[in-house]
Amino acid sequence: NFRQQYITSGRVVESDATVEEIQNILKQLPPLKREAIHVGEIESLSILVREETLTLCTFDAAAIRTLPFLGMSERAISAEMLLKLSGLTLSSKHELDVRLSETYFRSNLGEGNKDFIYSAGRK
Repeated sequence: NFRQQYITSGRVVESDATVEEIQNILKQLPPLKREAIHVGEIESLSILVREETLTLCTFDAAAIRTLPFLGMSERAISAEMLLKLSGLTLSSKHELDVRLSETYFRSNLGEGNKDFIYSAGRK
């Protein structure tokens, strides 16, 4: 039971975004970005904006591509980078899923930056 073992015991802190925080995120995103991103990622981004000490680790392409619109590009990392920073490594018989790689993360962040620059020029 995850809730009992981690949340109730205090080992993991559960955070929720308010409706207002979520609405604020949605206002900052262009319509196509709002439609592409799932509610869980929107809540995660809302919490990221609120909690300045947090870093987001995601492999969701739509979420990564919204980061430039929120000014949060520097506060998110790939799973590969998280593993490296944590000092963890995969055993030699395991291979990292491409979606967890730094290359995948940087590629999607680059696409998000292009979208942001393009949308800024259309205003």
